[in-house]
Formats: sequence, structure tokens, C-alpha cells
Amino acid sequence: MNLLQQNHGVPLTDETSIRAALADIDQRITGCGFYSRMDVPDPDGGTAYPIDEIPENCIIVLSSFDFAYYHDLEMIFYDVADHNIDPERHWPDHYKHQVELLSKDENGYLHFRLNSQGDEHYLVTAKAFSYFFGSVYYGAKNGELTENERFAWWKQR
Repeated sequence: MNLLQQNHGVPLTDETSIRAALADIDQRITGCGFYSRMDVPDPDGGTAYPIDEIPENCIIVLSSFDFAYYHDLEMIFYDVADHNIDPERHWPDHYKHQVELLSKDENGYLHFRLNSQGDEHYLVTAKAFSYFFGSVYYGAKNGELTENERFAWWKQR
């Protein structure tokens, strides 16, 4: 089992579990000054995980108070059929929903909306969703690492 699988577990596919997960995310980051962005992998991997751990056709969205030093939340959309996320954009958290599950269609695709309170909405159509809260540091950290903290995989090479 690789680190992504350890952190994210089994992806969620049912609406009830996903709505509970999205409510947990809202409760934990709404109003915290977080920004979100898509993790865009290069040939070696993305910010969060090396390329050989990232499932095909997935999108990873990272959230952080300060991307210069770390990220605190990873959201993965699996078996993505379509999306309109601009990989060059960051968007802020909102006073309402960070991510909304709009519907599940007859083919089992889940339809999500990100940046729901912003001027520009991002839509993702995927088969499953997972998330993980934990600090991933891109550089030095004061003190010892604690539970759910790690250095970025590319920092450990």
C-alpha cells in the first residue's frame, strides 16, 4: 500500500458518505483563509505524491493557508470524465460550501462544483472522491513532525 492509499483509504462513491465528507471539510476550513488549487504533476509527480502513486484519470486539489511552505488538505476526484479547473488559478475558501456535490447521474458519475461562492465555478465529473487532512511541508519545519505531518515526497529524495 503506497502513501496516497494509506492517507486517502478507499475512495467514496455513495452520496451520503460524500456529503458527510464535504460537510467535514466545510466545518474545518471555512473562514480559515485557505486557498485551493489543482496539483499539476510533472513527469516525476505532483506536489502531494510521486507520479507512480497517483491513479490514472484523477485530479488532486490541494488547500493551504500558505502554499510557499505547506498544504493541509488534499481532495482527490477519481475516474474524472470532465472538469474545467484552470490549473493556473487559486481560489479562496468561502463562508459556505468549499465543494458541493450537485448530483449523481444514472451512469454513476458524481457532479461536483468547486469555488461555489466565487465568480468562477469549477465543475468536476468523477466516479469517486476522497480527502485527507494533514500538513505536508515543502521545506524546513520547526520542531518534530507529529501525527498527520510529513515532508513532501520530493523533499525526501
